[in-house]
Amino acid sequence: MRNLTLVLAVFMAGCLTTQYDPGTGPMNMNNGGGGADMGGGGGGGGGGGGGGQNPDLAGMTGTGVGTSITSSVSWSGLMMLTTTTTIEAGATVTAAAGTVVSVASGASLVVKGTLVTSGTTAQHVIFNPATTGMSWGGVIVQSGGSIDLNYTEVNYTNVPLTCNEGAAQCKADHTSLSNYTGVGMTLATKATLSYMLVENGGSDGISGTPAAGETVTITDSTFHVTGGDAIVMNGAGNLTFDHNKVYGNGGATPGQHCACHFNSTGTFLVTFNDFESSTYGFMASEMNALSKVNNNNFTNNPDPYGPASGNVNPGADLTNNYWNGVAPPAIMGNSNTTPYSTTKIAGTGPR
Repeated sequence: MRNLTLVLAVFMAGCLTTQYDPGTGPMNMNNGGGGADMGGGGGGGGGGGGGGQNPDLAGMTGTGVGTSITSSVSWSGLMMLTTTTTIEAGATVTAAAGTVVSVASGASLVVKGTLVTSGTTAQHVIFNPATTGMSWGGVIVQSGGSIDLNYTEVNYTNVPLTCNEGAAQCKADHTSLSNYTGVGMTLATKATLSYMLVENGGSDGISGTPAAGETVTITDSTFHVTGGDAIVMNGAGNLTFDHNKVYGNGGATPGQHCACHFNSTGTFLVTFNDFESSTYGFMASEMNALSKVNNNNFTNNPDPYGPASGNVNPGADLTNNYWNGVAPPAIMGNSNTTPYSTTKIAGTGPR
């Protein structure tokens, strides 16, 4: 496959006219594959396909984007970033449904202002590397910056999404982070994520370190073969993790270490999830006495539990979970695991 070629030889801040090379870019604009259905509610784990029908951009004229965006603009069609681009404070970039953003190898999109993607079930917003087989840096939200991603695909990056401490908003709905070489998402602030697909990674799926009093909320999402731990929470922040599916490939090489790794003194509300086919199903320590880990299925994990860095708070409520049909494992510092379920709990996973 060939690379995207700029018509103009000199790159300037602002917009450039470029030509789309039909030999480059996403060969299949659909959200197919083995992950969650991005096409709407009820896209449970392992489904695949549906939605994401973007226009054929072969031969279309693309628009080059400069290094600094200082006023509000709308993106549509094919947008081409040949170097790291910053959305400056006070500026808003709105990407319309069907927009494809082609990013040069190693470049990033830095958000100090606001990024809004307005994808739909039928037409996603897609971020792809400009060169087939290469990787780009991802979307980085700085302090004061804000993102609101909707029906969006972020493909083939090092870290698809980073929300740094002080970010004003970190929000994503029906958004996939796939084929990344590092961590799928790093969160040092509060965030709201729904109907996410985090799949095929080189390290953790999501690594969170929010401050005390800040909450990361993740609902109706799917984490699959993330490489390291699927969901990691450290520090002092809170986590609400509800109706999600987390699974590896199973067998001797499950494709991810921990289905969940909770090591924070915050409040954890972990309910109606499926944690399957990972090396460890539940790795935990800390968690305050208000925490509740209830009505989850821990299934086919070679080791159902492992300590993170110490004891789990003895007051945390770990009752009414399914532990692959057997009694709960011995959890360091906490014996609050009874009653438990001997049959799989219904109504778990993405709705």
